[in-house]
Amino acid sequence: RLYHSLKAWRQKKAEEDDVPIYMILPQKAMMEVVATLPGNPRELGNIKGFGKKKVKQFSSDILALVREYKKEQNMEVVDEPE
Repeated sequence: RLYHSLKAWRQKKAEEDDVPIYMILPQKAMMEVVATLPGNPRELGNIKGFGKKKVKQFSSDILALVREYKKEQNMEVVDEPE
């Protein structure tokens, strides 16, 4: 479910910015977000494919999708510090 949400978000962002989807978020990075469920920008930055620029640009959107997924799965959601 999270993977599909990320994929749809990535497609929309790529169209808005008029760039290829891999420029928004590489496939491997998407898979690692799904596997690790980062809770803050620092954890997101630890994922290969996320540099400081991508974290700054996209962390709020991606972390919101992760939080939404965790709530749907009845997983603990903690407002973690940056």
